[in-house]
Amino acid sequence: MKLRIHVFSFPLQISKLREEIQKFQASEAEIKALSFNYAAMLKEKEEQLGRLREENGSLKRNLESCKAVSANSNVIQCFIHFYTVTIYHPL
Repeated sequence: MKLRIHVFSFPLQISKLREEIQKFQASEAEIKALSFNYAAMLKEKEEQLGRLREENGSLKRNLESCKAVSANSNVIQCFIHFYTVTIYHPL
């Protein structure tokens, strides 16, 4: 059995392969851009999470301070973050 190779079909095949390569290169560039954007978004969210954790810790400490003081008074002014909270505690 002989394999017949058509010499005239090579340029067409090469052209199709070049088109496929260009599509793959475009896809690769798009994937790289998406990856870069994702990494930037992830970094931003990690920083935001860190700030929220710090704020949460601060709020917890302020609340604990207010609870400790409330044992000694029936009206306590607690300054938590940007808000003033008044706690009425019956004696």
